[in-house]
Parts: sequence; C-alpha cells; structure tokens
Amino acid sequence: SVDTAFSVGAFIGPNAILSNVIIGKYDSVGNLEEYRFFIDAAGKLSLELHDASASATEIAISDSALEAGKGIFVVATYDGNEAAPVVKLYIDKALVNDGSTVETGAYVAMENLATPLTVGCGGVTATPTTEFHGRIALPFITGKELTAAEVADLFEIYKRLLGF
Repeated sequence: SVDTAFSVGAFIGPNAILSNVIIGKYDSVGNLEEYRFFIDAAGKLSLELHDASASATEIAISDSALEAGKGIFVVATYDGNEAAPVVKLYIDKALVNDGSTVETGAYVAMENLATPLTVGCGGVTATPTTEFHGRIALPFITGKELTAAEVADLFEIYKRLLGF
C-alpha cells in the first residue's frame, strides 16, 4: 500500500472532552484500522494513521486541549509521505502543532481495508465505539493536503454558513 495526501475536517461542538472520533475508518475490534481524526483522552485534537499489518501508527497531537461547549472548526492535513509524515492540525484557522508525528512500531502505510467510513464514532455502524458527544456539522475529506490559506478560507465559509 501507498499513502496519498488527504485532509479531513468538520465544524464541531463537543459537549464533553473525552476520547471520541470525529471522522474515521477505524474498527479496532475487527482489526481494520486505517485512520481516525479524534479527540484524545487529554482533550487534544489528533490524527492517527494506522498500518494494520505492521500494527504500527503515526499520531499527530495538538499543542493544547479543546474547549467543551463551543463551536470549533477542526482540520487535519497529511502530506502522504509515509517515511517522514507531516500532519498539520488546525483549530479554527490556527495551526496547533508543528507537523510532526509520533511513530509506534515500523509504520509503512495505511491499508485499504473494508472498514466503513464513520462520522461521530469509531468501529462499525452496528457496534459503534468512541462515540462523539456533541454536534458535528459539514464533515469533509479531500484528496489533497490543504494549505493554511485554504483552511482559513474554509473557516470563514463555515462561519457564514453556520451563523458564527
């Protein structure tokens, strides 16, 4: 398998800051993990890239925690470079990490598995896990690494569409 660049994002309103998935193709029960865009147990925005056959990951984590009870525009971009991935995380239109990831195991690439795309949970639709607590609006996935200017433009468009 070979990774390709992509970006994922949504406008979210978390009611609780706990480990929950925003968007993902991630079924840990069925060992069909590809990626998940989520809030980790410390309340930080994260993107995990998972190599199922090697049981290895690359995880990017934001510098600060999210705030509950507030509308937030969140985006993760990935440059598609498996050997030295650059994953940028944005809250509203501000970059909130340095682009680096933490590797566990010997990550090679995500694999195209039979995992369904889920919004607001991990797992599969019959048995969802890590369910999102709050609201998710206008989730998206693109087949490219968005630039900072494109993220800022989307933030302004989303604010107008949602009345923020």
